[in-house]
Amino acid sequence: MRTDDFFLLNVFTGSQAKGNQNCVLLLDDITDDARLFELAADFNMPATSFVRQREDGDFDIRWIAPSAEIHMCGHGTVGATEILTRELGRDQITFHFAGGSIIGKRSGALCEVSFQRTTLKPTDTPEHVLKGFGEQPEAYFTSSDKEVAVFKDPDTIRKMSPDWEALRTSNIFGYVITAPAEEDSEYDCVSRVMLPHISFLEDQATGSAHVLLAEYWPERLSKTELKAYQASDRGGEMVFGIEDNRVVLKASCEQFAVGRVG
Repeated sequence: MRTDDFFLLNVFTGSQAKGNQNCVLLLDDITDDARLFELAADFNMPATSFVRQREDGDFDIRWIAPSAEIHMCGHGTVGATEILTRELGRDQITFHFAGGSIIGKRSGALCEVSFQRTTLKPTDTPEHVLKGFGEQPEAYFTSSDKEVAVFKDPDTIRKMSPDWEALRTSNIFGYVITAPAEEDSEYDCVSRVMLPHISFLEDQATGSAHVLLAEYWPERLSKTELKAYQASDRGGEMVFGIEDNRVVLKASCEQFAVGRVG
């Protein structure tokens, strides 16, 4: 693997899921905002993961969508883990970003990525959310990233058609809507992720959302490891839970292109 090599892949794939698309690009410098945004716009992926190897062997990482930088991107980290462990022949990679560190490693045929835990704070459902989703959730939480609305019925999640203008009356970046899966399902929970302020209005498969959901579903369902389905157009599959006080996501990836910039 050389500087300026890029890899295009689908992340969070599965039997019913095409996953979320990601570009992983190795650079010597990931501080030049103008260049990174230009490259991200050219690739036009939901996220481009820019990685730079440090002298200590760890990696710095930034995730940039065509129109904005992403604070923390789960599928972009899983994608980077898939490429770097494979191309460098390493079992584990430590990523550093503005908000902390993330550990990625191989777990058989899957990539396993562990994140620092976050906090969900229960609160009343805001009026713009009630209007935006057209239904009262049974629980609502805020966090430092997205907000989470829990509904009773997975069919509500699958059929949800948001009022985007109502959601845009708030500056909240994104919303995770979730419900328990059907009783006969292979999954434990279903979700979707709505992003009213960016060009990709709905994220296809979202690791950061499941970092939040790890603070809710394992306790509610009394399970240490859960299988999740993200009910977007492309679909996303992942396994998640809490281990050693960190959130662990396990997922598969499929590479579909490779190249070189410059």
